[in-house]
Formats: sequence, structure tokens, C-alpha cells
Amino acid sequence: MSEFAHSTTHSTTHSTIPKALTALAVVSVLTSIDPQVTLDRVTRFLSKVPVREHEDEFHKFISENKDVLVKIMSNFEIDGELVTEEHIASFFCDYYKWSMFPAFSTVYERLLDKDTKPIMAFSVDFRDQPVRERLASNPELQELIIRELTKFSRRTFNINMFKALIEKKYAQSQDDTRVPPVSQLSMYSDCCEFICFDNEGNPRTIANTKICLEKYIPGVTPGYNIDDVVISCYTHSGQFYVEATGPWPLVTWLETSMMQNVYQTIANYMRSQAGMSYDDWLYNAMFRCFLSCKQITELNQSKPSDRPRDLNGALFTGRRTGSMEFLVIQNWMVKVLYKSNIGTSSVDAWWLLKKWGICEGPEELNPVGTHAHELSMGLAAIVQAINPELDSVMPLSQILGHYLYYKYCNVRQGKSMKIPMLPDTLGTPAFLAAAFSIIMRGTETKKNFLEECIGSARQDSGTLEGFVEFLDRYNYKVPCMASEISLSKDIKTAIDLMSPLDGRFPYALFGAGGYFGDSPKPHGHDEFYQSMAVKIVRCFLINTAGGKTIQTHPVKLGDSEPGKVGKVSIDGTLDSGLQEVIKRTSIAMKDYWYDKRPESIDPAIIEKANKDFWVFVDFMGF
Repeated sequence: MSEFAHSTTHSTTHSTIPKALTALAVVSVLTSIDPQVTLDRVTRFLSKVPVREHEDEFHKFISENKDVLVKIMSNFEIDGELVTEEHIASFFCDYYKWSMFPAFSTVYERLLDKDTKPIMAFSVDFRDQPVRERLASNPELQELIIRELTKFSRRTFNINMFKALIEKKYAQSQDDTRVPPVSQLSMYSDCCEFICFDNEGNPRTIANTKICLEKYIPGVTPGYNIDDVVISCYTHSGQFYVEATGPWPLVTWLETSMMQNVYQTIANYMRSQAGMSYDDWLYNAMFRCFLSCKQITELNQSKPSDRPRDLNGALFTGRRTGSMEFLVIQNWMVKVLYKSNIGTSSVDAWWLLKKWGICEGPEELNPVGTHAHELSMGLAAIVQAINPELDSVMPLSQILGHYLYYKYCNVRQGKSMKIPMLPDTLGTPAFLAAAFSIIMRGTETKKNFLEECIGSARQDSGTLEGFVEFLDRYNYKVPCMASEISLSKDIKTAIDLMSPLDGRFPYALFGAGGYFGDSPKPHGHDEFYQSMAVKIVRCFLINTAGGKTIQTHPVKLGDSEPGKVGKVSIDGTLDSGLQEVIKRTSIAMKDYWYDKRPESIDPAIIEKANKDFWVFVDFMGF
């Protein structure tokens, strides 16, 4: 196996691992809101003349639940700012952060054993050209983002929330369309200590409180050490970048939380520029949530007569939302109005609603989730540095990420349970070919990875129909989740779609976030909304014994037809030539496997894939 071959390198002088930066204690001034002030806000909602379809029904819902709304909203200022609770570091982190953590920590520990520290860089992807242009040309907005991120960087973690989440047990359902396979954590209490406190036992801030105003390179940029989590804001080639870089098990907590901070800062700014008050926006967002719950309920009621079950949905929310106040209200509304929900990705909403005595016991909206592209992209970047040949024919690093999730993240009573797959990082067909090719060790019947480890499949790009066609090629009939939901027609398609192979209804679940109120698009409202994502764009493997640092760059393509690409995620600061090489190589793999069927995979490729995969697993001690 080549040692750190074929990678961009730069020298580093670090020969020892520095202690983590001592965290600064963050003391927030908590206050209470006069209930009358909150009651006046709700009363103003009801004073609006209901002129839109179903708005009178929405007013009736508010009126009937006024006491609960006042109870929730009394924790927030009139601008949606939470004032009765600490703003903790993990706010706006999805449930998958906790569910994936055992995989992150295992990779981190195995690499440390080899005198190597994995540092990941996440970058916010401003997908809308008008937003990118405004950011690049507006120093006032840039400064506002930097100021808000500076406040954000001082947040500390709440270990009590971590422990409560770990201790939560779920009733096991016989119906896997009601409770997703991953709904109980395998994280241990010592992981909580590592995340929440530094080496000296002080509360750990989510990041170094000094924002870096240039592209941060660990071990090179002065003023920081390699154990720091660093937020950087800078301009490169006319584009404004917001990034977070640090040791993988620590910087992971900034992925969605940092994006939410930036998203909300821009949204607040744009609302003020348009002359829209926060409460006017909140009212409209709540109305849209009401309409979406009504739509889904009606679509399920009119499902095909031979469809055995409703399409059950999860609320994938809390990373691109207009405010924490709406997030909590939205979760409560979905729990009350949409009876086929299976839970929420928002740990914050679960924690706060439970703490405030609103959704608890049988009424609790459980935190649930699968996993994210972060795991596949992080493993791909590490594999690029250690043994790039592993991904030269098929994306075996994607199987490695899922294997770690299976082995370490979804364990019940010492046994690994089947997991959901998220296969579209480099194209679902390429993933399926790789998963079909890897034969699991220790199985008497020589089952492949698909058969042994995968219990459901999440569609996250391309088309709903195309995803089912890919699975049908492998005769793989697991429940599917549709998680690219923008409009009600997407839900209807998932409800009505039948497999051409055997007539089954493959979609049992869906996940949606913006559809439940933040996005004006589903209901034709004319408001500012922004498309935003955050992905790993750089990986640094730092040799802690004084050797070189290797830098690699993962890419995400999603599902698309040959010759086409969807929403490509790649380091935008790369030289255009290198960027093109990385994209072209990845697209070639995606396109090569697009039309392949299992019977057409060369046995020699399967044999080599198995040998290389298991040699790498053993080498890493996985």
C-alpha cells in the first residue's frame, strides 16, 4: 500500500500534539418574556384578515392552541431570539451528528495511532447566484456575518442534552416504515466528555473565538494550532467564502450550525431590506407549515387503494430555518397536525419542547435520522491520501463509510443492525456495483454488503423513478425514503409510484425540511429564500511525528444521467485545472457504472475489489 501517495503536500513542523486551546467560559444573560407581550403577538396574528385559501382554518388552529403557542413563544424575543435558555454549541445540529459520531471517532483514533491527525474543512455553498453576487459586493453584509460568527464561536456544549439523548430508548417497532432503523444511539458517555470539555476540563467553545480572515491552512496559517477549530471568512477570486476547519470529531459540530448562523444572518438582512417584519415572516411560515401538513394528510387519504400503508414522513429541519422560534413551533405543529410523522432531525426542538413540558411522554416528537454525505466524503478524502487505488475503479470508500456506520453506529445489545444507505455521492449505480461486489466476512452464505448490511435506501438526488430503477437492477427491494421534497407533487409521486419490476410501492418514507414552512415555493408565496449547503471540501492528514501534511479534495456529484451533473460540491478555491481533473475523474466513474447490471460486472474486478477493501480495513484496524 502506498504511503500517502499522489496527493498535494506541504511541510509541517509539528512534532507533538499541542493541548487543545483552553475554552473561554460563555455566560449569557438569560431573561424572561412578559406573557402579555407574547399574547399580544399571537393576538396580532389572529387580527390578520384571512384572505388566502385555508387561512381561516389556520386562524382556528391558532385560536384553539393559543395557550401552547404563548408557552413556546414566551421563550423568545419579538425578533425570534431565544432568551430563556443558553445558546448551546450543538444548536442546529441534526440528529445524524450524534448517530454518526462513533464512526468519526473510530477513524480519528485509528489515524492517531498511526501518528496522523485528520483535519476536515467544511465550506458553505451559496447555491444562488444573486446571493453570491450580493455577498461578494456587500462589505456590510460580510461584516455582519463575521460579527455573528464571532458570537457563535463562543458557544459551549450542554453535556446534559448529550446524555439525555444517549439514554433515550425507543420501543422497537415491527414496522420499519414507522421507526427508521437508526433511531437509538451507540455513542458512549466518554465521547460526550471529549466533545464538551477540553483537555484541561474546561467547557469547550465550538471554535477558536478569533475568526480567520484568510483561507486557513492548519500548520501554516499563523496564530492557530492544529487542534483548533477555526472559522474563516475570506474572498477568493471575487467570491466570499465561509469555512470551518479542524479535527474531524470537533469540526463536525459546525457543519449545519455554522450554515444556519450564516443563513439566518442573510435572511434577517434581506427581510429588513425588503421592509418585512419578523412577525409577518413568522406568521407566513407557520401558515405554510399548516398548509403542508394538510396537503400531506390529504395526499395519504387519497393514496392508491392497493397501497398498503401511508407515506410516513420525517421532519428534516433545523439547518436552514428563519429562526429558532419557528423551528420549535414548526416541530410542535408537525407533531399535532401530521399524524403519520415518524420524528424530527432537530435535537434542539426535541430538547426544548420536552424541557418546557409541551411534547413529552406519549406526545414526544422523537429525534430520528439516517446519516449524511459527510461520512462518505470524509472517508473518500482519507482514502485518496492513504491508498488512492482503492477508489480507482469503483467507489469503495463509500462502502467503507457505510461499513463503519454499520459496525459502530447502529448497534443493539452488541449486534450491528442493518442500516439505511445514502448512495448518491458519486452516483447510486456506482455505489450499488461496489456494495454488490464486497462479500462480507464471517457470513456462511457469503452475503454481499447490500444483503448483509443495508435495510433501507435514501433517495437524495436525481429522480424518484430513476432511484427505484437502480435498485430494481439488483433486485434489491428495501423500503425507500424520498428526501428531495420541494413540492406536494413530489410527495404524490412517492405515494403513487410503483416498481416496474414487481408492482410494489417502494417509497415508505419521506424527509422534508423547507417544505414545512421555511420555503415559500411550495405554496407560491413571494418571499426571499436561499438555497444553501455545506460540505467537506478539504482534508488534511497531518503527520504528528514531523512528517508532511497531505491535502486532498473530495467531491459530491449526486445522481444524473451520463454526461450530466447535478449539484456538484467541490472546493471552489482550487485551481480551475485541478478542479476540472477531479470532476472529470469522478464523473467518468459515475457514468461508467450508470447502465451496468450485476451480471455484467467483471469477476476480476469483484475479486480485486474484495482484496483491496479488506486489506484496507485490516490496515486501518477497522
